[in-house]
Amino acid sequence: MLDFAGGARVISIPGHTDGSIAVYLSKSRILFTGDTIANVGELMLGTFNVDRARTIESFHCLAELDTEVACFGHGEPISSKAGAELRAVAQKLTTSPTTVRPSPKRHLPTVAGHGHHDARQRRPNQ
Repeated sequence: MLDFAGGARVISIPGHTDGSIAVYLSKSRILFTGDTIANVGELMLGTFNVDRARTIESFHCLAELDTEVACFGHGEPISSKAGAELRAVAQKLTTSPTTVRPSPKRHLPTVAGHGHHDARQRRPNQ
């Protein structure tokens, strides 16, 4: 627990990366999901996960929190009743042994300052 905003809880949510975390402000019921959950066009499991099954487990963990507002590493925040939306999506997710790892022969550009691969990023002059 961090002494911030009435107590910020740092939650380990491995899957996207081994060290992925979320931050939950229980007093204000605000959740920062990191890259485990995205809200781009629809609420969904984040992409480019090291271990998809663990990411799904982490999604379920976050969905259990009493959350009013959710903020994501990618996409628009949900400003009310976010917990209900997270739980609805979590119910549809199933685990799979599939893991996603970048090929060692192929280099994807990284987003400046973000530290992970983003295949959508364009190089200058393209």
